[in-house]
Amino acid sequence: LLATGHEDTVCIWDRRSPSQQMSVLAPGQTRVLGVDWSYHERGKLLSVSAQDAHAPTPEAIAEDEVALAQSATPASSGSGFIKVWDINSDAKVHESIDIEHGLPGTARFMPFGPSILATVDSSVVLFSLPQRGGGRKAQVLQHFNGHAAPVGSVEFARRENGRQWRLLSFSKR
Repeated sequence: LLATGHEDTVCIWDRRSPSQQMSVLAPGQTRVLGVDWSYHERGKLLSVSAQDAHAPTPEAIAEDEVALAQSATPASSGSGFIKVWDINSDAKVHESIDIEHGLPGTARFMPFGPSILATVDSSVVLFSLPQRGGGRKAQVLQHFNGHAAPVGSVEFARRENGRQWRLLSFSKR
Protein backbone atom coordinates (compact mmCIF):
# COMPACT_ATOMS: atom_id res chain seq x y z
CA LEU A 1 0.00 0.00 0.00
CA LEU A 2 1.00 3.59 -0.62
CA ALA A 3 -0.26 6.69 1.22
CA THR A 4 -0.20 10.18 -0.28
CA GLY A 5 -1.33 13.63 0.79
CA HIS A 6 -3.19 15.76 -1.73
CA GLU A 7 -3.94 19.33 -0.59
CA ASP A 8 -6.71 18.52 1.93
CA THR A 9 -7.00 14.72 1.57
CA VAL A 10 -5.02 11.61 2.47
CA CYS A 11 -5.35 8.79 -0.08
CA ILE A 12 -4.44 5.10 0.24
CA TRP A 13 -3.45 3.35 -2.96
CA ASP A 14 -3.01 -0.31 -3.84
CA ARG A 15 0.09 -0.30 -6.03
CA ARG A 16 -1.39 -3.13 -8.11
CA SER A 17 -4.26 -0.80 -9.19
CA PRO A 18 -2.70 2.65 -9.51
CA SER A 19 -5.56 4.21 -11.49
CA GLN A 20 -7.98 4.38 -8.53
CA GLN A 21 -7.33 5.10 -4.84
CA MET A 22 -8.35 2.33 -2.47
CA SER A 23 -9.45 4.64 0.34
CA VAL A 24 -9.78 8.37 1.00
CA LEU A 25 -9.16 9.61 4.53
CA ALA A 26 -10.04 13.03 5.89
CA PRO A 27 -11.53 14.75 2.89
CA GLY A 28 -11.68 18.43 3.74
CA GLN A 29 -9.00 18.40 6.45
CA THR A 30 -6.68 21.39 6.35
CA ARG A 31 -3.56 21.42 4.18
CA VAL A 32 -1.88 17.98 4.36
CA LEU A 33 1.88 18.36 4.81
CA GLY A 34 2.94 14.74 5.14
CA VAL A 35 2.14 11.11 5.87
CA ASP A 36 4.13 8.29 7.47
CA TRP A 37 3.49 4.57 8.00
CA SER A 38 4.05 2.94 11.40
CA TYR A 39 7.09 0.71 11.84
CA HIS A 40 5.19 -1.55 14.24
CA GLU A 41 1.48 -1.71 13.40
CA ARG A 42 0.27 -2.79 10.00
CA GLY A 43 -2.37 -0.46 8.62
CA LYS A 44 -1.49 2.47 10.89
CA LEU A 45 -0.34 5.76 9.44
CA LEU A 46 -0.21 9.39 10.45
CA SER A 47 -0.96 12.61 8.63
CA VAL A 48 0.23 16.11 9.48
CA SER A 49 -1.95 19.10 8.67
CA ALA A 50 -1.57 22.82 9.25
CA GLN A 51 -3.82 25.80 9.11
CA ASP A 52 -2.19 28.93 7.82
CA ALA A 53 -1.73 31.61 10.42
CA HIS A 54 -4.48 34.22 10.39
CA ALA A 55 -4.44 37.70 11.85
CA PRO A 56 -3.56 37.16 15.49
CA THR A 57 -6.19 37.74 18.15
CA PRO A 58 -5.36 39.78 21.25
CA GLU A 59 -5.14 36.48 23.17
CA ALA A 60 -2.63 35.08 20.66
CA ILE A 61 -0.53 38.24 20.87
CA ALA A 62 -0.51 37.99 24.68
CA GLU A 63 0.46 34.30 24.48
CA ASP A 64 3.29 35.17 22.04
CA GLU A 65 4.58 37.79 24.46
CA VAL A 66 4.55 35.25 27.30
CA ALA A 67 6.30 32.67 25.10
CA LEU A 68 8.89 35.24 24.06
CA ALA A 69 9.55 36.09 27.70
CA GLN A 70 10.02 32.37 28.51
CA SER A 71 12.20 31.45 25.54
CA ALA A 72 14.11 32.91 22.64
CA THR A 73 11.52 31.69 20.11
CA PRO A 74 8.05 33.24 19.98
CA ALA A 75 5.05 30.98 19.59
CA SER A 76 3.42 30.90 16.16
CA SER A 77 -0.12 32.14 15.74
CA GLY A 78 -0.83 29.17 13.45
CA SER A 79 -2.08 25.74 14.40
CA GLY A 80 -2.41 22.22 13.09
CA PHE A 81 -2.76 18.61 14.05
CA ILE A 82 -1.37 15.13 13.67
CA LYS A 83 -3.90 12.37 13.06
CA VAL A 84 -3.08 8.71 13.54
CA TRP A 85 -5.18 6.51 11.27
CA ASP A 86 -5.97 2.80 11.50
CA ILE A 87 -7.09 1.85 7.99
CA ASN A 88 -8.20 -1.58 9.24
CA SER A 89 -10.70 -0.05 11.69
CA ASP A 90 -14.19 1.21 10.87
CA ALA A 91 -13.58 4.32 12.99
CA LYS A 92 -10.34 5.06 11.03
CA VAL A 93 -9.01 7.84 13.33
CA HIS A 94 -7.13 6.28 16.24
CA GLU A 95 -5.68 9.46 17.75
CA SER A 96 -5.65 13.20 17.08
CA ILE A 97 -2.91 15.41 18.48
CA ASP A 98 -3.95 19.07 18.34
CA ILE A 99 -1.17 21.62 18.05
CA GLU A 100 -2.79 24.87 19.06
CA HIS A 101 0.23 27.18 19.28
CA GLY A 102 2.60 26.42 16.46
CA LEU A 103 2.70 25.17 12.90
CA PRO A 104 3.60 21.51 12.52
CA GLY A 105 5.90 20.77 9.63
CA THR A 106 6.35 17.02 9.51
CA ALA A 107 5.99 14.00 11.78
CA ARG A 108 7.41 10.48 11.89
CA PHE A 109 6.60 7.36 13.86
CA MET A 110 9.57 6.44 16.00
CA PRO A 111 11.30 3.25 14.81
CA PHE A 112 11.12 1.97 18.40
CA GLY A 113 8.26 2.29 20.86
CA PRO A 114 4.81 3.84 20.49
CA SER A 115 5.72 7.48 19.95
CA ILE A 116 5.83 10.22 17.31
CA LEU A 117 8.50 12.79 16.59
CA ALA A 118 7.15 16.02 15.08
CA THR A 119 8.45 19.40 14.02
CA VAL A 120 6.58 22.40 15.41
CA ASP A 121 8.00 25.75 14.32
CA SER A 122 11.69 25.72 15.36
CA SER A 123 11.35 22.78 17.78
CA VAL A 124 11.28 19.02 17.52
CA VAL A 125 8.67 17.49 19.84
CA LEU A 126 8.41 13.89 21.03
CA PHE A 127 4.84 12.70 21.75
CA SER A 128 3.87 9.48 23.50
CA LEU A 129 1.29 7.46 21.62
CA PRO A 130 -1.12 5.46 23.77
CA GLN A 131 -1.72 1.82 23.02
CA ARG A 132 -5.07 0.87 21.51
CA GLY A 133 -7.78 0.94 24.17
CA GLY A 134 -5.43 2.59 26.68
CA GLY A 135 -7.92 5.36 27.39
CA ARG A 136 -5.39 8.20 27.55
CA LYS A 137 -4.35 10.89 25.09
CA ALA A 138 -0.95 11.49 23.54
CA GLN A 139 1.36 13.51 25.75
CA VAL A 140 4.44 15.64 25.13
CA LEU A 141 7.48 13.73 26.42
CA GLN A 142 10.28 16.07 25.33
CA HIS A 143 10.91 19.36 23.49
CA PHE A 144 14.16 19.67 21.55
CA ASN A 145 14.98 23.34 20.94
CA GLY A 146 17.99 24.80 19.22
CA HIS A 147 17.09 25.48 15.61
CA ALA A 148 17.14 29.16 14.66
CA ALA A 149 14.53 28.67 11.92
CA PRO A 150 11.48 26.44 11.45
CA VAL A 151 12.43 22.76 11.26
CA GLY A 152 11.58 21.39 7.84
CA SER A 153 12.23 17.70 8.32
CA VAL A 154 13.09 14.93 10.76
CA GLU A 155 14.48 11.58 9.70
CA PHE A 156 15.99 8.50 11.30
CA ALA A 157 19.21 6.84 10.21
CA ARG A 158 20.26 3.40 11.41
CA ARG A 159 23.82 3.28 12.71
CA GLU A 160 26.34 0.81 11.35
CA ASN A 161 25.74 -1.70 14.15
CA GLY A 162 22.07 -1.93 13.09
CA ARG A 163 20.78 -1.65 16.67
CA GLN A 164 21.00 2.11 17.23
CA TRP A 165 19.31 5.01 15.50
CA ARG A 166 20.30 8.62 14.88
CA LEU A 167 17.84 11.47 14.73
CA LEU A 168 18.43 14.02 11.99
CA SER A 169 16.56 17.34 11.95
CA PHE A 170 16.95 20.05 9.33
CA SER A 171 16.12 23.76 9.21
CA LYS A 172 16.95 26.42 6.64
CA ARG A 173 19.64 28.10 8.77
